[in-house]
Amino acid sequence: LFTAIDSGSKRQALADYRGKTVVLEWTNHECPYTVKHYATGNMQALQQAATGSGTIWLTVVSSRPGSQ
Repeated sequence: LFTAIDSGSKRQALADYRGKTVVLEWTNHECPYTVKHYATGNMQALQQAATGSGTIWLTVVSSRPGSQ
């Protein structure tokens, strides 16, 4: 069972999306790979294409300032 609180203080649970395709993206704002793919727009394009076809995209930010 996966649940988390989103940036808007709303509880998100995978069970709420049963029957749908869900992408869980773990991201770290200081990861060079992440920085590269967001800076070039690759990730935004992928997210837009996926969500445009009904996929649920949840991003989990695993970076905390000063703890990299």
